[in-house]
Amino acid sequence: MARIYSDLDITRVCVMLGDACDFSCRHCIMTDVHSGIKKTVSEKLIKYLQKICDLHPRIDDKRSNLAKISFWGGEPLLYFPVIKEIIERVNRPDAEYSIVTNGFKLKDEHVDFFNSLNRGVVFLSNDGPLTGKIRDFNMLESKDFCDTFNALDKRGIDTCIHAYNQDYYVLWDYIEEKCGFIPIAHEFLEVNWEMPKDIWAFRFDDYRASVRKAADNLRQKLLLGDIDCREYELFQRGIRVVQRTLATKDFPKVEDVYPACAPYRYASHIDLQGNMYTCHNGFGKLGTVDEGFQAIYEKCQIVLATSEMARKKNCETCVALPICRKACPFAPGDLEGQTACCEIRRIFAEELYRLIESFATTETELEL
Repeated sequence: MARIYSDLDITRVCVMLGDACDFSCRHCIMTDVHSGIKKTVSEKLIKYLQKICDLHPRIDDKRSNLAKISFWGGEPLLYFPVIKEIIERVNRPDAEYSIVTNGFKLKDEHVDFFNSLNRGVVFLSNDGPLTGKIRDFNMLESKDFCDTFNALDKRGIDTCIHAYNQDYYVLWDYIEEKCGFIPIAHEFLEVNWEMPKDIWAFRFDDYRASVRKAADNLRQKLLLGDIDCREYELFQRGIRVVQRTLATKDFPKVEDVYPACAPYRYASHIDLQGNMYTCHNGFGKLGTVDEGFQAIYEKCQIVLATSEMARKKNCETCVALPICRKACPFAPGDLEGQTACCEIRRIFAEELYRLIESFATTETELEL
């Protein structure tokens, strides 16, 4: 039986601020659909965010299920007054507020504001030492910027795995040199029709070597009980997903997991005027929050089903399905670049399975 979802399941909300950005990153898939949207904060948005926060209060100091509100651009720091206004009006100190920024506008006032929040997290978009090949600037090459960024109490790196950033150890060493041991979110590249080939021209053997090295090192560390490491951070979610899949002896049902970003299952996407979208990048406008959860949820499923029919990938039998969950539903599935991205995901999944299966020959259970 398919699961019944409701607004009670929503723990993550992406607030779509607008598409203004001071960078022109070569791998960005952001659309400009927000350009005609009013930039004033509506009462609809505030009440919706308050409702989601109230559905997920802190209980016994446990924070894992708290509402997570992400401010999404464009570049969020260009909308900093709006971010401040929303947080002050929502007035729910236990919520987790976050942004992903290119860092170019980051100043002391932003650091002070996010440090003043109970749960304020700033993620920097950075792809390691060759970031300049993809983005306008590599902000971590500026000592002044590093000093400002490292003054944040809660900070992390949001990185994309592409042809210039496919060696995890090079990436990790670079980030730790500049920022210390802070969280890193690893994302796989998505392509569009105009993305230059050099961005997705992966060296598959080199990528497999990097993933295998990380998996082998993690195996040794897990046997010693060491989970405070980059390898664990990289594989943790995948191990849990695959273990659940192996326990059922079947791939997960597509309707229960697709897509991985989980629109209107665990995440919702809303602009400042209360319009709801399938995706925080602006795809699939669904209606307004006034229509209620069930109507928006059903419209979202129609949009996803339509995009699914337009895709031409044979995902159901791929070993990476439990991990990537068919990737982005709006990515053109018949592009050469997307085929390359699929191969990267498949390599990652194969090495992950190899890691899990290696524990079958030991007396140690892989419990995460």
